[in-house]
Amino acid sequence: MDFPQGRLAPAARIRGLNNLIVMSGALMGQKAVVHYVIDPLGLVQDVWILTDAELAKQPWPTTRKEAQSWSFDPVAQVWKKP
Repeated sequence: MDFPQGRLAPAARIRGLNNLIVMSGALMGQKAVVHYVIDPLGLVQDVWILTDAELAKQPWPTTRKEAQSWSFDPVAQVWKKP
């Protein structure tokens, strides 16, 4: 699992496909599509490994600029463009 934005924060939480916490060492060598949140220091704070159903809900922001300008509707579980 690669995080292009930087390193994991000391208290980072990674949630697996079943939404339970997964240790980062258990994911070594695996590839997954994730949603993640960057903390104020630029470290990866929260990570969610996306299920096929979550991936099917389009669109997803693909750049930092899109993620900052789009809004997420937690009820519908979709991203909305401005």
